[in-house]
Amino acid sequence: MFGDYNLWVLLGAALLNFIIGAIWYSPKLFGPIWMEGSGLKESDVSNCGIGAYIGAFITSLILALGMAAFLDMTDSQNLTDALIVAFLAWMGFFLTCNLSALIWSKVPLPVFFVNIGYGLISYLAVAAFLMFF
Repeated sequence: MFGDYNLWVLLGAALLNFIIGAIWYSPKLFGPIWMEGSGLKESDVSNCGIGAYIGAFITSLILALGMAAFLDMTDSQNLTDALIVAFLAWMGFFLTCNLSALIWSKVPLPVFFVNIGYGLISYLAVAAFLMFF
């Protein structure tokens, strides 16, 4: 099942997701809101080490592989199909998991919105990338 996917395309989609995350959580965009709400300091984020970046890229690769499988299993034929599948995957999995964190773990509302916004943009971007390549 997973052997039919082009590794280079999956790596490209993972890199795209990784870059979106880097921009989204950067000091120039939503990083300060996310850090304040999470109780983090700039030094906490800047001193996280290479392992955090490797882990983030691996999760991006897993997202790319999962999205490729969803697009394949739903026989998505065009960009509209891909974006609908991505939105439904985001809503059904990403949003619901983050809502649980909001309810049970008392995640601050600003952090919740930063995180779900990132998830939505990344799911849509990865699906669009996979559809074009």
